[in-house]
Amino acid sequence: MFTVSFQRNCLSALAEEGILAAQVGDISFETNLVLGVFKRLREVFPIVRAYLAPIPSYSVLPYSFAYCSNTILPEKGLGLARFGNGFDTRYYNPRIHHAAFALPEYLQTRFEN
Repeated sequence: MFTVSFQRNCLSALAEEGILAAQVGDISFETNLVLGVFKRLREVFPIVRAYLAPIPSYSVLPYSFAYCSNTILPEKGLGLARFGNGFDTRYYNPRIHHAAFALPEYLQTRFEN
């Protein structure tokens, strides 16, 4: 799943405005793995962003995920309009959406390189 070949297949399967969200590991304990995955994703997708989410069964630290797309920027409010139409969730909301992509400075630096 972490090969360029597989990621190219994912890209070709997406609609023009499709997105790929992928669990990529724990940046604190699997640094080389996670950064390697992001490097390969950037070879394939025009838009790649890191985001974090708590997964208590995996780690006490937030887990790292990749958001990939051809055209859709997550910081532009992807999916947030649904909340005005009675789209209820137990966890996700517009504040969580924005906060997930707000990384601590030391992580932002790692994911950008």
